[in-house]
Amino acid sequence: RHTRFRNVTGVQTCALPILGARWRFSGSLTNLLSLAQETSSVTNRPKSSDWESVVRDVLSTVEKIRFSSPPTISLTALGDVKDLTTFRAALSLRGDSAKSPWGDAHELFFRSSVGPSTQPGEQMSASLNIKLKGAITRWGELKEATVVSDTLHPLTNSAPFQSVWRLHGEMVASDWFSGRNINVTLNTHATEKSNLLTVAQLTAENPRLPVGTATRAEFKAQLEHAYPIAALNGFLSDFLPVKPMPKGEILTLGQNWNGDWRLGLSNLRTKNATAKEVSVSGDVRERKEKIAADETWGAWRDFADLEIHWNAEATDYASPDARIEKIAGRGAWIAPSFTVETIDSQLYGGAFHLETSVDVPTRRVALETRFDFDLKKTASMFDEAVRPILNQFTWEKPPKLEATKI
Repeated sequence: RHTRFRNVTGVQTCALPILGARWRFSGSLTNLLSLAQETSSVTNRPKSSDWESVVRDVLSTVEKIRFSSPPTISLTALGDVKDLTTFRAALSLRGDSAKSPWGDAHELFFRSSVGPSTQPGEQMSASLNIKLKGAITRWGELKEATVVSDTLHPLTNSAPFQSVWRLHGEMVASDWFSGRNINVTLNTHATEKSNLLTVAQLTAENPRLPVGTATRAEFKAQLEHAYPIAALNGFLSDFLPVKPMPKGEILTLGQNWNGDWRLGLSNLRTKNATAKEVSVSGDVRERKEKIAADETWGAWRDFADLEIHWNAEATDYASPDARIEKIAGRGAWIAPSFTVETIDSQLYGGAFHLETSVDVPTRRVALETRFDFDLKKTASMFDEAVRPILNQFTWEKPPKLEATKI
């Protein structure tokens, strides 16, 4: 049932079969015709061909999806189309099995909504909810997956940006990663510096990685970066007939970005070794002062503007050639030098220590090492020509050896 087309246009209920789906439309829109009249009088409005191209792409994509039974798609729109702060819309889809050029999916539910936020300040709230029984694609297989997202997008500088994404999968399998009970969280919010802080967390059971397998994996990283509101609002200003705010008022910032990360693996098993616990962590930041780098740096030139620190540790490391109770190291890349500040390990009743640094432009290497473990117990790691030399020596207590090279 439709009202007359004046400044108020409303559709209370409407059900139509379109593109093999059951569509339901509902809502009430005001100032629809006046907006169209204003749009037609603007010389720099988007060309109709641009909109037609977008519609054709959407329809072409939908036509490639084949459902085993017609899905139900609901669309609701409410508000004044000339005032984005009053506009509300929701789209939902529920369907059984579906086939597409990208793969097959089973029992899909999708719901997305957008509308004014109840939080203080001028901002829009958007949410997304996806549930999937299973999917098989060219990239891998997925079972019992859910995606939940909530975002607060500011229309002016009066409100902060905030976004939370939560992903869960009972099973994921691909060529480069697989695991069970996988949970991923992405949380982005404004900081006191007016930058954004994005925190990513991942946990997985029985993961399979390029380096091997483990019983559990935990990863956490955070990145502080510039506010993306300029890019986001710029897209809206160019694309939508309803302008969220004048472009001149969009917030822009220039702080240097920085971040850190930590990866932990339990009971890691590789092709040639095992370790009870392995952890790798570090931080990376953009240098405040740029450094000149030329082609003589090779691949290091691409990292000249970054400052990186790292730490690594493994316990109960074992391989056919050696057994190490604990090994830990840390280092840094601060152009023009790459430094291994220390590698320390405990093995065969003794210890091993190594320090080294490389000056990239000159290729100058400095190295210092010392150890007092029983070297003969690691003879299998050496070349066959070296082993007879070690067999010439005997000792009750392993000697302490030191070496330095510059």
